[in-house]
Amino acid sequence: MFAVRMLTAVVVCVALSTAAQAEPVSRYVAKPKATGRMVASVYSQGSRVAAGRKFDPDAMTVAHRSLPFGTRLIVYYGSNAAEVVVNDRGPFVRGRDIDLSRGAAKALHFSGVGRVRVVYWPPLPQDRPSKLISENQ
Repeated sequence: MFAVRMLTAVVVCVALSTAAQAEPVSRYVAKPKATGRMVASVYSQGSRVAAGRKFDPDAMTVAHRSLPFGTRLIVYYGSNAAEVVVNDRGPFVRGRDIDLSRGAAKALHFSGVGRVRVVYWPPLPQDRPSKLISENQ
């Protein structure tokens, strides 16, 4: 009985491993939901964010008017890229689309107001950009 169970386990493992190798990995990777250029600014004031947590100006976060909390964005400015998470609402200034926290702006070498390129995904696993924040410094 033990030998039959072991043989069955080996056959199942081999079948699953060959099936996993045959399927393309990109099937499980989420495609970008939207890409585009946005007008960004930097903010570092406030005690709480709309998501209910304490505001950390050095965190990699962003404020957006309509994207759900927890949406991950890849923000590009020049040749720099940073992955940020939406955790607040804003900006409340006409003509601006997103507010970057001080930490995200520092990682992007961004100051003031300017245009950035943004790519965002639904909350599913995805590939990361080839150039990450640690490589920008």
